[in-house]
Amino acid sequence: MHNVIEVSKADYDACTQKNTISVHFSGPTVLKLAKPGDHYFICGLRQHCLRGQKLSIKVAQGQVPVESGADSAKSLFSFRLVSVLLIFVLFMPI
Repeated sequence: MHNVIEVSKADYDACTQKNTISVHFSGPTVLKLAKPGDHYFICGLRQHCLRGQKLSIKVAQGQVPVESGADSAKSLFSFRLVSVLLIFVLFMPI
């Protein structure tokens, strides 16, 4: 079993859990990244982070246009694709 822990940049770089921001134990984990800036996630189990189970995401600040119809469906697909890739990266077997 894995977990997803949002950590500080220092913890991300060192693969430590000294200053955790959030911890998620049940999957699949879905995170809403509403604040612009850098976000850092690691798997907190054993040596998983040290073996590469970590991910940094930069959220850009900007306005989200109101979408309708096909454009909205494309956005939802893109978001789900990113979510699936995030889940794959965080939960790949080691």
